[in-house]
Amino acid sequence: MAPWALLSPGVLVRTGHTVLTWGITLVLFLHDTELRQWEEQGELLLPLTFLLLVLGSLLLYLAVSLMDPGYVNVQPQPQEELKEEQTAMVPPAIPLRRCRYCLVLQPLRARHCRECRRCVRRYDHHCPWMENCVGERNHPLFVVYLALQLVVLLWGLYLACTRPLSPAPQVRPPVLPALGSVVAVQRAPVRHLPAAVPLLVGGQP
Repeated sequence: MAPWALLSPGVLVRTGHTVLTWGITLVLFLHDTELRQWEEQGELLLPLTFLLLVLGSLLLYLAVSLMDPGYVNVQPQPQEELKEEQTAMVPPAIPLRRCRYCLVLQPLRARHCRECRRCVRRYDHHCPWMENCVGERNHPLFVVYLALQLVVLLWGLYLACTRPLSPAPQVRPPVLPALGSVVAVQRAPVRHLPAAVPLLVGGQP
């Protein structure tokens, strides 16, 4: 692998997301939040649940961003396999169209992504937060990721904007109000989740 490949947009975006996710999680555990109070009191169920949600969200993010979204094969296929594939994808009466960019026969609902420079089956959109397309293969995982990310977002905002009740007055760390804004920016892809999920589940016509 060439050294400059480590500076590709995909590597930078995924590394930044991973570092920011664990950085925010660490801040929530180190400062005066309910997570830290539960940990100090030996009540580990909710802190462990939060960590598992963060870990699951991150693993889903990496899976969706790294997997093949359903690229149309650009290599020539044997005639029999090509005929079987076309019959399974579309009725015989519907002719396949040829992509004007990569010159492959596009299955029904496939579209060309100009960022990836590939045709994607059941193309939904190209996600800049993942540097990958959302298509036939990773679309279900993408919806699950959005739902899990929303749970982590709401819980993280709650922890950042509140503090546990304490009999002694404490000075609220100034980093926590700012953390709420950072969490909101870091979770930007899920801010419009209620409106986006029906479109994502249904896909594009």
